[in-house]
Amino acid sequence: MTMINRAGGVCVLLALAGSPAATATAQEGAPPAVRQSGEQAVENSRDSRAIEILEAAQAAIGEASTIRYDIVKTMEKTDELPADFAMMTSISIGAKGTVRAAKDDQGRWVYRIDGTADDIGRKDAFEIVVLRGPQTVAWLDQENRTKVTANRGLARGRELSTENEFGVQFVFGEPFKEPFENIIAAPTLEALEPEVIDGTLCDVVRAGFGRPNDSGDKFLYIGRVDGLPRLVRDVLVTGFENRFAYTYQAATDELNTESLALEAPQGWEVAYRPESLRPDFVAPAEREFEAAAEGEGLVGFLVGDRAPAFDGFTMLGDEVSFESIKGTPAVLVFWASWVPGADNIVDFLTSTRQNRGDGVALVTFAVRERNPDDAFNLLANAGLSEVPMMINPRDTLLAYGVTQAPLVVVVDAEGIIRYRSEGRELEPIFAKVNETLDALTAGE
Repeated sequence: MTMINRAGGVCVLLALAGSPAATATAQEGAPPAVRQSGEQAVENSRDSRAIEILEAAQAAIGEASTIRYDIVKTMEKTDELPADFAMMTSISIGAKGTVRAAKDDQGRWVYRIDGTADDIGRKDAFEIVVLRGPQTVAWLDQENRTKVTANRGLARGRELSTENEFGVQFVFGEPFKEPFENIIAAPTLEALEPEVIDGTLCDVVRAGFGRPNDSGDKFLYIGRVDGLPRLVRDVLVTGFENRFAYTYQAATDELNTESLALEAPQGWEVAYRPESLRPDFVAPAEREFEAAAEGEGLVGFLVGDRAPAFDGFTMLGDEVSFESIKGTPAVLVFWASWVPGADNIVDFLTSTRQNRGDGVALVTFAVRERNPDDAFNLLANAGLSEVPMMINPRDTLLAYGVTQAPLVVVVDAEGIIRYRSEGRELEPIFAKVNETLDALTAGE
């Protein structure tokens, strides 16, 4: 039975071998994590074999062009629960249905979920139909007989949130991440003995996150031949876990993004969130500005405006001001450690510093960061501790019209905004930033 279609129609059996870089970073022979009752783990252990298995699975999913599978998610009591969590025995949330997915013309996954899901406080399961694309998400609101379309970053709705009950993040990855990327980063990785799941020999990996009662630990059962997950056990607390069981199907039709289309049934309403997603929406005409002379021009946060001034202090107590970076192109990054793709943002800052040196100024601003140490440590660990990160930049956020993060702004040497990012997809943002910087620094 054909479970996945490879790009170009070629099915490749993977040799489960990780990259040399990953193997080199693995701590072979390290002692297992030590956990005291009620405390977090104080030692890490990363098994090179576990890293190899996960990287091979990433490669297998990356090679696929379409995937179709059934999913059954259950919450199960596996052992005696601690007294503090005994109430969980009365909670039962599950889901079952079919997930179909195909890659778009840019190689990004578009997937559709059709099925049913339980909900706390409801006696019966409700129907769920969700379509996820790179930029938008749509779902059928069965109660209100409405098809809803929304920007991924602004999407809301019980049906959409229940998408998590289908474990799609383990197959397609969370936004801006590869499948299993968060798992590979776990403090503890352990390759266990292989097991047979529904007739398929699976490699088994335990990912430990060092939390009390083993909460958050995950056990992944990955098909040895095709690298696809067959079972994921997500430990809520010791003795209680979510289980995601995947059964892959032979394709009954040629899957593509068009075949996944989500149509509103006859008589249903159509809702857009936000209004800019409406097919009849007309965007306001772009404002055109000539380059303002020194001391002239409108101050604002749009392209062509003179960038608002700012000043403040960094994590290290250093004072940073707009005046200190004038005279050179600058990249202003509004971000936080909680932003999806924070590691990718750090990688972009690193490459910009390496490739452009002091020819481009870098300044970052911590947006709603409860613990600024988290963001600063990401920079410091990448060797970017000298890149200013301003904390509590409330006035600057207002001046630059920051309503979401991440946001990237490029300012030229005269203080004029030449680029302001839109959306949340990081790769096109970074490409546009580099294109703008190339134009500003041409011939230098």
